[in-house]
Amino acid sequence: MRIKNQFHPLLCALVMMIYFASTLMLVTCLNDSLAIIGLYIFVPGLFLILPNIFQKRTFTLIILVNGLLLDLYHNLPLGFNPLIFLFVLTFLRTQIDFNKATSLRNNMLFTIGINIFVSLILYALFYFYMEMNWVWNFSKFLFDLSISTLFLLMFVPVHRIILENILQKLQINEAHLEVTT
Repeated sequence: MRIKNQFHPLLCALVMMIYFASTLMLVTCLNDSLAIIGLYIFVPGLFLILPNIFQKRTFTLIILVNGLLLDLYHNLPLGFNPLIFLFVLTFLRTQIDFNKATSLRNNMLFTIGINIFVSLILYALFYFYMEMNWVWNFSKFLFDLSISTLFLLMFVPVHRIILENILQKLQINEAHLEVTT
């Protein structure tokens, strides 16, 4: 199912980008609060959960903007997250369906897998190539990754409900959608 009208997808994409930017602000506030006890939540996989109603270009645009927002927030090399997101999108988009009955479970597994994948790449990058000079070891990494995974397990169902409500508010229903093959 794809959005038929040309103006409507751009409006939906803009609303989705605003939603993801506000989600990143909430995660930022949470990280600021948890920094007191030494915890850090890193959830890049959350920014890949999108309904499959968008055309491929619009979907890719939202993913790129989400990745750039994460790069900006986490002070990563520009294009790191979008590159990983596009890599994942290329291989897994056809297997992820927002509308399936089993999609909540699939989205949770997908999100946790992406989160672990990106976290391991970053750990290897910073540990082996950036010569970590600060006190941060593998056990701290695993603890933060575990806390991030627990956060994802709690937030993915809420995230999916919010996305469904946004689509309802934008009045995306069968009249706005067409079946494409």
